[in-house]
Amino acid sequence: MTIADLGSVWISADVPESLIRMITLGEFIEVQLSAYPGETFRGRVARIADMVDPQTRTIKVQAEIANPGGRMRPEMFGQIRHTHGMASLPAVPYAAIVQRDGRNLVLIEAGPGRFREQAISIGARQGDMVAIYRVSTRVSGW
Repeated sequence: MTIADLGSVWISADVPESLIRMITLGEFIEVQLSAYPGETFRGRVARIADMVDPQTRTIKVQAEIANPGGRMRPEMFGQIRHTHGMASLPAVPYAAIVQRDGRNLVLIEAGPGRFREQAISIGARQGDMVAIYRVSTRVSGW
C-alpha cells in the first residue's frame, strides 16, 4: 500500500545547461500535461539541482504545484514553460546589423533616400533573425 498526499505535487524537468541561467528559485512556470490538453497549470520553482547530469547535459529543476482536485498523478508526462521575464521584442535579420567601433548599428530610413544609424543592443539570435534588446542613443545621420 502507498499513501500519498496529492494536495500539491512536484514537477521535475531536465533543463539544458545552456538555458539554466534563465531559471530562478521562486519564479513561476507553466505546466501543460499530456493528460489535459489545452489546460495550463502554474507552479513555482522550488529547487534547482547543484550538478549537471554528465550524460544529458541537463540540470534537474523541481517546481511545486497545487493539485486541488487531485487530477495530477505521479509519473504523468508534460512540458514546463519558463514564464519569468518573457517579452516580445522587435527583431531584424542578423545581416542587417552593422558592427563598427565595438557597437551594433542598424540603418533606419529617415526619408526617401535618407538613412540614419541607430545604435542597438542585440538579444538572442534565432535562425537568421536577432532580437533587439535595447535601442541606444542615435549615432549619426547619412
